[in-house]
Amino acid sequence: PTFTTSVNRYFIEGAYYTLRVGPTIMVPMGQHFMLTASVGPDLVYSGSVYNVLEDLAYATGEPDLVQLYQKQNTRLLPGYYVDVNLRYELTDTAGFYVGGIYQGSGSYSQSVSSGPGTSYATRIDFQAEEGVKGGLTVRF
Repeated sequence: PTFTTSVNRYFIEGAYYTLRVGPTIMVPMGQHFMLTASVGPDLVYSGSVYNVLEDLAYATGEPDLVQLYQKQNTRLLPGYYVDVNLRYELTDTAGFYVGGIYQGSGSYSQSVSSGPGTSYATRIDFQAEEGVKGGLTVRF
């Protein structure tokens, strides 16, 4: 009998683009503050490549067997978003803002086969994205 060592590495490469369409409500709060809120549907275009790298090292001194398996996938995922910001206006054309976003746009699974009876699977998930943002606003 001979022994082998197997090392598997998985990685995903990709990008996504989001199109959001919805009304924005702007509520002035005093002389310098403004609250803005936007809600509506969104559409996410996601493209990804799922990579699996198998490396078999034999104890008998034979050369290593290295295989790269790849699967490319693209999807359109409909969903929704909610965006709320608090702005502080320094002047008529400049200010600061802080805010939060929540977006739900679905998910999909991606798998790649490396031979009979062997496959690897992963999930790309856009169902519950949330975040905090802040920055500087400049209007021309």
